[in-house]
Amino acid sequence: VAAGNNGAEASLFSPAHVSDAITVAASDITDYETSWSNYGDAIDIFAGGEDIVSTGIDNMTAIEIASGTSMSAAYVTGLVAMFLTTGKYTPTELKKFLNESALHDILEYV
Repeated sequence: VAAGNNGAEASLFSPAHVSDAITVAASDITDYETSWSNYGDAIDIFAGGEDIVSTGIDNMTAIEIASGTSMSAAYVTGLVAMFLTTGKYTPTELKKFLNESALHDILEYV
């Protein structure tokens, strides 16, 4: 789930505070946590969330540049969906696997 874009403690917001969820915060292209991403112990993983090329609404080929933890959560959601379809992981096992497999100590000031 998206951590939220309040620049505040994620555990104060729903659904980011749900311990069974994979709560995703946003980083920028320079490997810093964005100033607006929610933060704290409720965060499970970071993913790019600033200036993401996304689909637009004007027509079938429209694009837009968007920022937010919903952009970050989309990356992680796609990865989770891919792994769950293999049948090799339960959601709980997959959350643990992501935590163990993620690069650690990469982001600055987190």
